[in-house]
Amino acid sequence: MRFKCLLLLALLAVLMTALAAYILLALVLLAGLAFLLTLLLAGLLTRLGLVLPLLLLALLAHAAINLYNDYGDAVGGSDAVNTGRLFPFSGGSRVIQDGVFTAQQMRDAARMLGIVVVGGGLVLAARAGPGLLLVGLGGLLLGWAYSSPRVALMSRGLGELSVGLAWWGIVVGADYVQRHGFSAIAALSGVSMALLVTAILWAAEFPDAAADAQVGKRTLVVRWGPVPAAWGYTVEAATIALRLVLSGLFDAYPRLNIILGHLGETLPYVMWRVDHELSRPGHKRMSFRNIFCNNFYV
Repeated sequence: MRFKCLLLLALLAVLMTALAAYILLALVLLAGLAFLLTLLLAGLLTRLGLVLPLLLLALLAHAAINLYNDYGDAVGGSDAVNTGRLFPFSGGSRVIQDGVFTAQQMRDAARMLGIVVVGGGLVLAARAGPGLLLVGLGGLLLGWAYSSPRVALMSRGLGELSVGLAWWGIVVGADYVQRHGFSAIAALSGVSMALLVTAILWAAEFPDAAADAQVGKRTLVVRWGPVPAAWGYTVEAATIALRLVLSGLFDAYPRLNIILGHLGETLPYVMWRVDHELSRPGHKRMSFRNIFCNNFYV
């Protein structure tokens, strides 16, 4: 009860902050929070489950971080000089560069969404537990620090690590909401998600490398160069595929198929070695060759 009272006070503080800057947003946020609190008090969230509210807040948080990233890239100048982007996969949305929105408008939109996410997160934490606050605030902080001109982790060689940690936190947080506690299984399983999203970011850095280098944005591709970075991407993608196989994913979903690029990221050439290692005592008995041939397309 004391924790819920503290959360209500925190919600009031969020609303006062919103009122000081965004009157219209504050009214929308007040209506949304009132609705969520009504559900909370009525016990409907318990019956409906917390997955849908969690999914909505995760999507809004991701949208806020993406908007703030567009703002950070506009202030840093990388999107303006980027002529080699691979739309829509790299180079930003360019809505600022095309004059649709100003950089300040994009920043304010990100802040508005952030306020909504914080308010909704406080309500959700009242049902799931206080640990969710730690995960959620950590994710928002990493998203802000990634793009913020003051910190700019993406320009300091720490962008990929921060993105991986943020998505690892999404897995841990989603599991926390359902278990009402932290789990070592979720922490280990989240590594695969973190690596996967990092690999997506890594691939998008190749077409942007020239522009990033021009403005001092030191991504992995800029620091390592295109050839070493390509080999590094291969190692990470192969590691992700190995973790998916060893996790038992294809035992649970035998009809699941995955496309693995670059002729299988070297895995077809080392299948015999993987099977040899798995045949040693103490390892789970499985045929990596059979799973790879049945469930992966290269």
